[in-house]
Amino acid sequence: RRRHTRCSRDWSSTCALPIFPLEAYHLLRAATDEAARTQAARAFAVAVRKHIQDIAARYIVAGETAEAALMFLPSEAVYAELHANHPAVVAESYQSRVFIVSPTTLWATLMAAVLSLTMEGLQSYLPARVPSIRPSSRVRCTNIAREPISR
Repeated sequence: RRRHTRCSRDWSSTCALPIFPLEAYHLLRAATDEAARTQAARAFAVAVRKHIQDIAARYIVAGETAEAALMFLPSEAVYAELHANHPAVVAESYQSRVFIVSPTTLWATLMAAVLSLTMEGLQSYLPARVPSIRPSSRVRCTNIAREPISR
């Protein structure tokens, strides 16, 4: 049995895997020549892929946890490096249903998820309680001067 954290669907708890492979990023930034930079870039991509796979295996369990997970990058610079120079890693994260967020995008992502759940709840609640609103054929459009608009 896989070890994982259960997340409630009512957003009262959050799941997080706090350890991100920053060492690989620091090696990439410290690389001085092209060969070292290429090797460090490969190591960074491998470390991020492994982190994505770990999150997907641990936190996305069908029928028990959420259908997707967020991978928090602790720095905008790491987020920019990943998106600018490693698009294949970003694409793999989407396929794994692990969405990469940074300090700037985390709040927007969470608010979008909350809004989506709220709208889904409203759509299932409102139709049964609000009669359908249809425009009346007797309503006439007027311009600002309150004169009838000719058709």
